[in-house]
Amino acid sequence: MASGSSARPAPSAVSLFCDIMMNGLGSDDTHIEERLRANQRLYTSARFAVKEAIGVLKAKNRQIEVAASASPTNMATFMTSTHAILRMVEEATPGSTLTHLATLPGVTEAHRMNAKEIAALVLSLLLQGWEYLKRANGRMAEKKYHDNLCGSRTVGTLELFREH
Repeated sequence: MASGSSARPAPSAVSLFCDIMMNGLGSDDTHIEERLRANQRLYTSARFAVKEAIGVLKAKNRQIEVAASASPTNMATFMTSTHAILRMVEEATPGSTLTHLATLPGVTEAHRMNAKEIAALVLSLLLQGWEYLKRANGRMAEKKYHDNLCGSRTVGTLELFREH
């Protein structure tokens, strides 16, 4: 820092999280404002990632390309991860309808399938995951979900959401 400068750099989300975990939220308005700003940054980052994933999977040829290079197990993990993202968004607003994880049989039986059946299974897992992402993105665009995600969640919860 320059000798005449008194401006402090903005705290990182990690330092805010550590501070909140050590000291609690307290009643200090500045503390709450910092948490809300950190939440907004994390929310924006997570929303950008969701939009990017949707964009990548929008083209049919990209879906086929991704599905062709993935195993049934990896694509099942993708589908359950995107479902977890959707559930985090849905759970942010009490009283909202919660989406249940689709059951797509076959992942554990993939070793008995031929190549065509495996390709169909992987593509169906990909498309289900993509639907979860689109639904999460739509909900995140709604003001009530945005306000609840950013206002009522801890920085740690939003970091977990962003990393999913």
